[in-house]
Amino acid sequence: IASSDLIYIWQYSVDQAEGSFVDLIEETSDTLQLVEIKAEDAGFYRVLVANYAGMVTSQSVEVDVIRPPSIVDITQDKTVFPGSDITLSVAVEGAEPLSYQWSFEGGIIPGETEAALPLTNLVLGNTGRYEVTISNSVGEASG
Repeated sequence: IASSDLIYIWQYSVDQAEGSFVDLIEETSDTLQLVEIKAEDAGFYRVLVANYAGMVTSQSVEVDVIRPPSIVDITQDKTVFPGSDITLSVAVEGAEPLSYQWSFEGGIIPGETEAALPLTNLVLGNTGRYEVTISNSVGEASG
């Protein structure tokens, strides 16, 4: 059987449940290339190969899209009175594990490696720019 006699039908599914696979109509070669992958490309892929004698279905393969951190919400500028307590926080999307590091006026604040930075009994010396850097295995974001 010549390879030109084979028909390839690539399929995609979010959850791999039977009946949930949909044909990728444009994908008809023996190789599936995913270009400029986006988060919504994550899922399960398989190929149906057919010729005049019948059809076989491959095992499915899971594609997990690892996303860099992206800040979706962060505490905005605050004005407070001396002696006040506040908590600065950040909400992030991205592949786990995520690492956090807070800084003040460009200098790292030792031990402040969570999504929230509690500041208690504030004094004038606490006035300034606070920033958090979030990183994972594929990138980082700061805000």
